[in-house]
Amino acid sequence: MKLSNREENNIKSINIEHTRLIPSEVKKEVWKRDEGKCVLCGDNKNLHFDHDLPFSRGGTSLSANNIKLLCMKHNLQKSDKIG
Repeated sequence: MKLSNREENNIKSINIEHTRLIPSEVKKEVWKRDEGKCVLCGDNKNLHFDHDLPFSRGGTSLSANNIKLLCMKHNLQKSDKIG
């Protein structure tokens, strides 16, 4: 995954080791991009920040490119398929 200059600068300024924690700035960016709704069904209740490439498989929490909003139903369905 290629990061933009802005994302690289954000990662440098955050200076967090590889962690599951999604920084507030990344959450704000994802929330704005996804308009506060599940990207699959448009629901705006019980939302979760979800990693496209799971953290356990090397996915990053430091880039909005790897995070999306999912409702609880779709997040749990995805979890069932990964296992």
